[in-house]
Amino acid sequence: MNSSNRILLISPNLEPHKCGVSDYTNLLNKYLQQSNCKTFTLAVNDNFCKEIIHESNLVRINKNQKISTKKNIIEQVNNKFQPNLIILNYVSYGFHKYGVPFYLIKLLKDQFKAIPFIVIFHELWPGNLPIDTFKNKLIGQLHQLFTKYLIKKIQPKNIIVNSEIWQRLLTQKNINSTVIPVFSNIELAPLDLNVDQFVASLNISKDSTEIINVAVFGSSGFVYDSVEVINYFQKQSELFKKSFYFICIGKFQSVFTIFQKLHEINPNKFSCQFTGVLSEAHVSYLFQSVHLGLTTYMPQFWGKSGGIAAMMAHGLNILSVSNTILNKTLIANIQLPNNIFSFPACILNCINDEHKIIDEYNKKLFNIFFTSIHSSLH
Repeated sequence: MNSSNRILLISPNLEPHKCGVSDYTNLLNKYLQQSNCKTFTLAVNDNFCKEIIHESNLVRINKNQKISTKKNIIEQVNNKFQPNLIILNYVSYGFHKYGVPFYLIKLLKDQFKAIPFIVIFHELWPGNLPIDTFKNKLIGQLHQLFTKYLIKKIQPKNIIVNSEIWQRLLTQKNINSTVIPVFSNIELAPLDLNVDQFVASLNISKDSTEIINVAVFGSSGFVYDSVEVINYFQKQSELFKKSFYFICIGKFQSVFTIFQKLHEINPNKFSCQFTGVLSEAHVSYLFQSVHLGLTTYMPQFWGKSGGIAAMMAHGLNILSVSNTILNKTLIANIQLPNNIFSFPACILNCINDEHKIIDEYNKKLFNIFFTSIHSSLH
């Protein structure tokens, strides 16, 4: 890539640390710029601002603006920036409250008639799981038809998805795609005295001979059975002869109550701490201080979560407590999907230049992305 490449990145939102797609778009923008591309980022339906925001090489259109206003702004961006590639970060509900943004197709077709597109589907239609309701299955059918219509109209040069599940769904519709997991959205904070002070404030012990520290991070993405999870950890505690310390990070999630319940059942074996929302640095400190990450996401969907990517990029092994994984062993080395790349789980044992670790993880993903889109620029 070189500076002659002018790439317009379109996303529903661009607010940092409030929206996973925003974080992904902002990180992708960063790496494209580091590769000497000229970029412009455009939020078409931003839920995190109350008015239109204009900055250098960035415009955020709040969700309440009329379609005619959005059309005028997109036309101005096109005339001013003159992109030769458009990357559309697509989330159906991000662009429309019912998940069918027909207006978006018209805006894109009217303004960017001869410019190649890449579409990144951060998720696909609902209603794909056996447990989904009849209503969700009906909505899924509608979104499925819309997705096919979107692809037909803008005819993207490449389609990127973040999990093999999404890829298989598209393959069933004779639509080819490439799997590239999302970036880590938590940078690794340098190790200094602040780390020791913060870890001490949470009573975290690194002595894994007695206790396993578990970071519970990210949204509750999938179904889990509270009773099964409680039974599972009780059995693991007996099997390994260890105690567990669960550190629940971020806004309150229903899954947090499980670990509080474990503490109430056996306070000698299970302890629990709710940290509330933390700064990015403090989250990184925690990831560097615990033994295990925990999520409710099924492993098949890990590629869509920046939080899971962050835990992996910090070298954590990860346990899913979704219903599909409860009978697995507690500690297992988890890698990204086959044919992406392997990242060493023992990374914390060999930190020499710690500020570059997360960057290396993300850059490997970006290099795969670059290889995928390179033909679209020529």
